[in-house]
Amino acid sequence: MPRPRSLPKSFYNENFKSLAKKQTHHRVKIRLMAMHHIQQGHTYANTAKTYLYHFQK
Repeated sequence: MPRPRSLPKSFYNENFKSLAKKQTHHRVKIRLMAMHHIQQGHTYANTAKTYLYHFQK
């Protein structure tokens, strides 16, 4: 069984949503919104499905 993934505590200190609003490049904006989604407690698989990205376990 794989180990659960853990994120650094500093990940939760960032405001990815506001950074995404300021971003002009669409790919970076999508990545920042995906990080915000994970920050809100959604799973990696759910985030990948939301942002149409293939996720491997």
